[in-house]
Amino acid sequence: MPTIAFRIEVHQASTRMLERWGPGLPSRPHWRLYWNDRPGARVWVGRLSAALNPDKLVLIPPRTPIRRKLDKPVSHHNIHFSLGLPWDLVRGSVFSLDAPSGVADILSLAAPLRAGIAGHFAMSELIMGCFRQLPTSVFTGFVFDERVTETIAHMEDHRERRIQNAELAELAHMTTNAFIRLFTRQTGSSPQAFYLQMRLDHAAILLIRRSLLTVEQIADATGFHDRHHFARAFNGRYGRSPSAYRRLSDT
Repeated sequence: MPTIAFRIEVHQASTRMLERWGPGLPSRPHWRLYWNDRPGARVWVGRLSAALNPDKLVLIPPRTPIRRKLDKPVSHHNIHFSLGLPWDLVRGSVFSLDAPSGVADILSLAAPLRAGIAGHFAMSELIMGCFRQLPTSVFTGFVFDERVTETIAHMEDHRERRIQNAELAELAHMTTNAFIRLFTRQTGSSPQAFYLQMRLDHAAILLIRRSLLTVEQIADATGFHDRHHFARAFNGRYGRSPSAYRRLSDT
C-alpha cells in the first residue's frame, strides 16, 4: 500500500432528477462517486459493468472512459473528487460498493449551497468508507521510491511553470539520466510526459470548477503561456478543445 498521505479535494457535489443520461464526458481527471435512489441505470468500463441501486455506491477512477445507460428517471447523486498522487493513478475499472445506511441524508448534506462543515465531513466519511471496501491490490505498484515521490510532489506544487529534468534530478540527488531511468521505470512515463499529463488534468479540473477563469488564464496557470499550444495539447489528451470541454456538462 502507498505510504503517501492523501487529501480529499471535492470538485463537484450535486443532486438532481435524471431523466436522460447522455454520453457527457466519458473520461474525467478525477474520481466519480455515484448513487441513485432507485434501480434503472448502469455504467460500463470496458466489459465491466455496475448497476446503480439504492444499496450500492459506484466508484469510477480517474481517466477511466465509461459508457452509461438510463432506463427510467432516477434521483442521481454524484461527488467528483481527487485524492492526490499516487492515489489518483488508479484507472481502468469500476467498483460497486455497499452504501451505508442513511446514504441519502449524507449525500443531501453534500449538495451545493449546503456543503458547510457538516457537508464536508459527511463527504469525507462517505469517500473513506468506499476506499475501505477496496481490495489493497487496487493500489499495487504505487509504492514509489521516495526520490520519485518527492519529485512528483514538486511537480504538483509547481504546475504553473515548466520544470526541466535537470531540476528534478537535482532534487532527487541523481544525475539527470539516472533519474529519468528511475522515474520511467517506476511510473511507466518519462518525467516530462508525466508532468504534462498532470498539468493537463489540472487544467481540465479548472475548466470544470472555475467558470470565471478564461481559457487563457487556465493555460497560464498550468504552464502553457500560449493558448494555441495549450489547446493542441489539451485536445490530444481529452479529444476536445478546452472551450468545448467546458461547455459539456456531466454528472
